Amino acid sequence: MNTTSPDMLLCKKALSWLALCVAALLGAIWLWCCWCAFPASACGVFNDMRTAASVGLHLGFSPYSTENAGQITTWIYGPVPLYVLWPAGWARTAAGALEVAGGINLGLVVFGVVAACLHYGGRTTWISAALVSLFAWPVYTLNTFSSEHVVFAAGMAGMVLMEKDHRRGAALCAVLALFSKQTAFGVGLAQVIWLLASEGLPGALRHLGRLAAIGAAFACLFLARFHPASLWQSMFVVPGGLPWTPNLRWQLVDGGPYLLAAVALAVGAALTCRKGNRLALPALTYLFLFPLAAATDFKFGGSYGAFDVAFLWLAPALALGLGRLGARWPSAVLAGALAAAAFGCWRLTTESLDVRPDVEMYREAVYLARGGHVWFPLNPLVTLYSEGRYYHDEDGLSEREASGHPVTRARLWANLPHDLQRVVYSRAPTGTGIMTWGIAVRETGNVGRRFGLLWFVMECKPPQTASDPSPLQKREGAWLPEHGL
Repeated sequence: MNTTSPDMLLCKKALSWLALCVAALLGAIWLWCCWCAFPASACGVFNDMRTAASVGLHLGFSPYSTENAGQITTWIYGPVPLYVLWPAGWARTAAGALEVAGGINLGLVVFGVVAACLHYGGRTTWISAALVSLFAWPVYTLNTFSSEHVVFAAGMAGMVLMEKDHRRGAALCAVLALFSKQTAFGVGLAQVIWLLASEGLPGALRHLGRLAAIGAAFACLFLARFHPASLWQSMFVVPGGLPWTPNLRWQLVDGGPYLLAAVALAVGAALTCRKGNRLALPALTYLFLFPLAAATDFKFGGSYGAFDVAFLWLAPALALGLGRLGARWPSAVLAGALAAAAFGCWRLTTESLDVRPDVEMYREAVYLARGGHVWFPLNPLVTLYSEGRYYHDEDGLSEREASGHPVTRARLWANLPHDLQRVVYSRAPTGTGIMTWGIAVRETGNVGRRFGLLWFVMECKPPQTASDPSPLQKREGAWLPEHGL
């Protein structure tokens, strides 16, 4: 017998909405702080180089290159994220481009989380589930643009459309995910297997045909837009040649908790991966993506950012669990809202967060780039805006060197200022050094160096062997960052 008085129910409902409002406010602050940190976060150079790949398209530069021609960029992913970032190219400054890219990056995550929680959650508990998912997202990857975020948004939209019986839309989303990152074929595979279990072989074959037709159409479009040889070299040859990481510290120590969490979530997905289970499609999707995500984590330059695809199962599971609890136990609505608010308080108080967009370094870069004759090896956005030129980025040079396809000195210098005078690196987040892969330091023959406030400026003198057609010499003693995404 329910002895709860109407006044008590009204009080619980009011408290629930108050807690939800507090949690939502904390969520808005959390996302704002992540957006503010985007331009100069610990991996801000990756944001710069990846945004530059898209902005370069506005100026007619292709981010893909062949074995022997083209500027070298960090971009070894599919073309879809380049067009997702397309609005960044409308910004009038490099800082503005990064601010737009940061908003798009967070928008992808929020879109996928909200779509999952609305579809799988209860009428009142979906907000709590969405906020918990956003607070649980690792801040390191939340303020760093990666192709996994496009895969997450497209994969989540595809799952929702599939369960709503919009098969063509679901197939389109699966193809967009695949053309975002080459390892994301698990999104489409999960859809086919789910249909095989629910509708039998004819339904699965029809959907396979949809995927093939839409995939072929997009492949033709991208092959017409970009040179086939450059797509093959940049998307398959270079990433395929990257070795396994030579140092497991980043994966097993720094990223160890995230690796364990990803494995635990894979176990949870396996337990819910059965016919008739509401989470069957999210579970299949994550289980098919997990092995290659783990492999990506342990490749040269990999990181636990590859496990962001775990939210394709985690967000629906949280939404469904809270929704069922709320339907059976009314107090669960209040408990979920309080948990979301407490989680938000914890994240905001334990992270070092910015409350204003951190773009001061790009204001300084305007002065450093005046007059040209300068190369920003890890910040190509600067010269894209100051000169309209797209010079090599050092991460792309490092990828090709590590994969066994080093760039020759002649090719290196062919796409740098012919009268190069300065090489400029951004200061490391710790403030104790610079972010560098060591290639520009070695190849430009620097003869002097000085510190700016936020940049490290090296006066350089091109070596006499700049026209040497031989590959760049093997890196010795250079710092190899193991936190690429």
